[in-house]
Parts: sequence; C-alpha cells; structure tokens
Amino acid sequence: MFLSKNAVTKTVVTSVMFLIIGALFIGLSVFLSAGGQKYAPSLIAGIVFCSLAVINALVGIYSEGITKVFARGCKLVRDELDPEAFIAYYNGVSRSANAVSRPTYDISELLLTAYELSGNMRGKQAQLAHMRSDLKPKYLPRITVLEACRAYDDGDADEGDRLLSLAGKEYPPSVTVSTMIDIAGKTSAALCRGDLKTAESYYSGVLNGSGIMKPDNAARLMAHWELFRISEQNGDTEKALEHLRFCAENGGRTAIRSKALSLLK
Repeated sequence: MFLSKNAVTKTVVTSVMFLIIGALFIGLSVFLSAGGQKYAPSLIAGIVFCSLAVINALVGIYSEGITKVFARGCKLVRDELDPEAFIAYYNGVSRSANAVSRPTYDISELLLTAYELSGNMRGKQAQLAHMRSDLKPKYLPRITVLEACRAYDDGDADEGDRLLSLAGKEYPPSVTVSTMIDIAGKTSAALCRGDLKTAESYYSGVLNGSGIMKPDNAARLMAHWELFRISEQNGDTEKALEHLRFCAENGGRTAIRSKALSLLK
C-alpha cells in the first residue's frame, strides 16, 4: 500500500475518537447498571462506536492508500493511455520520505503494463524482478506466468513452456492462474510458435467483448497492435493498415502510437 504519514495520522486520530466515545458509553452503561437503571441503549452505543473504530482503521488505510494509487493508475494507464505519467506518479508516492509503502500485486501488475505501453522493456524486466522479490509468496504462480510470457516474447518457447508448467503445478489450483495460463497459451505462446490463427481469434474476441468483457482502452490498443502484426504476417495489407491506423489515432502517449505513426509515414 502507499499511505502518507498525514493519512496515517488522520486514520488513527479518527479511530481513537471513536474508541473514546465508545468507552464513555460503555462506562455510562456500567454506571447505570450499578444504579439499577436501564443501561442497554448506552451499552449498544458503546459497542457500535468501538466497532466503528475498527472499521475506520481498516477502511481508512485501504481508501487512503491502495484505492487512490490503483484508481489513478487505472485512469492514466488503462483509460488515458499515459503510462509515463503513472510511472512518474508511482515513483513519487513510493519513494517519498513521507510515505509508508508496501507493493501490492494489482498495482505492481498495472505498473508492468505501464512499462510495456511506454516501450520500456528494461523497466518491464526490472519490474518483474521486483514483483518476484517483493510480493507475497501466494502471488508467485501469477508472476511465473508473466515471466513465461516474457520468454515467449523473446522467442524462447522452451523456457516459456517450462515456466507455464511450473505455474500450473500450484496447489490448490487457482482459477486466476489457470485463466492466465490459458490466455498465455493463446497469445504469447501461440505467436512464438507461429500459430497466428489462434492468436488472431483471441485478440479479435477481445475487441468484440461486451458488457463486463468490454476491453478498456489499453486492452483495445494492444489487441489492435497484435492484430496488425498478425495481418502483416498473413499478407493482409488492408487489415494491417486498418489496425495500424487505429493505433496511430487512438494510441494516446504510448510507444505503440509512436511506432504506428512511424510505419504510416
């Protein structure tokens, strides 16, 4: 999480206030009980305020930290396609002397996407290494799948297969990891082996998604880019140009847009 010291103070002070109020009500209920008077309302109020203290501590820390960073990251990376802006923001909040920081998987994965969209492959590789060393062990199978995709992208099918097999040995099995393995097989692994039909089917499905499956701007852009590459290899110039123009016109501040503009010259 990323939480400023001011946010910590705010959360702690509010929780302490709730505890004090709760303690006063509970004390009043004890006093009333000793005097033979009705004490239940005061006791209930005391329990409610003490419960609010605990809830505020948990929700306050979450909303002041993880939620703010993740929401801003989704907006910059997935909606506005401005990955460099999120990378700069992330570095600012995580390295600030006024911050209490601990990486989370969702934010780390979002940063990985930001590096990919910005074309910073060295940064992406370093981020993968940080994820393996900094995140909780329960996330290691997911990270292994991401490393397998990197191996496939580098043209090393054997290493990609080894890593996917390793990730698949997780016990108990995880739906998330199984889904990631399935997607990796239809995208990075398929492209590495020249199985363009499988990859084309997957990315076309991404673009045709609706409802909760409707792609965000980042997923749509990356799908068009991969479909451009596939169409080009298939010799379908018309489709390739269609996808390339989309990337040039809707690529935001990404390396994909820069590549598309350069290729269209």
